[in-house]
Amino acid sequence: MHGGSDPRWSSPPARAWMWLAYGCARPLARFSVPASALTTFGLLCCVGAPALLLLGPVWALAAAGLVGLAAFAETLDSAVAVISGRITPLGTVYHAVAARLAEACWLAALWLAGVPAWLAAGCCAVAWLHEYARTESTLSGMSPARMVTMAEHRMRFAASVVGLALAGLATRLSPELAVGSATVAATVWLLLGIGGLIQLADSVQHSLR
Repeated sequence: MHGGSDPRWSSPPARAWMWLAYGCARPLARFSVPASALTTFGLLCCVGAPALLLLGPVWALAAAGLVGLAAFAETLDSAVAVISGRITPLGTVYHAVAARLAEACWLAALWLAGVPAWLAAGCCAVAWLHEYARTESTLSGMSPARMVTMAEHRMRFAASVVGLALAGLATRLSPELAVGSATVAATVWLLLGIGGLIQLADSVQHSLR
């Protein structure tokens, strides 16, 4: 599931997240819940995040909760597919497309929380370029384990949740502080995304000579 790397050597929070996903996925697989249904549920939660922000900035904290729920559903769909033995090419493609659409929704929510449009667009471009380059490198024969960077999907999730949560908490104190919190989170996304592209380019250069 992890490109040849052993998740038991991951950080304690990552191991706890995977054990939680495994524990929740087992009964879902037992009752034949399709992984695609969980993917769709997660994507709908992501769409709901910017929809909540349309109601006003005070809803940013609730939007952060929806993003967190979506990320857990995204983890569950992979776990259910593996446990039930129903990993399909169509499901893999759907999962990847849903992840990119989810990131666009997160950035739309951050934009509605006050992040400049150019910054949100830059974050989206860097994230999608990172994933495209990784996919092409894999097709060229590069091991996925060698393409882990600082700009992983979980980093984008963390930046989105933290940015939206801080914006929601700061709204009642100062609208400017709320906008600044969301903007800082998006800036971290962009900077780590650029760093991830540099890491990925270096790995590709040394592996595909």
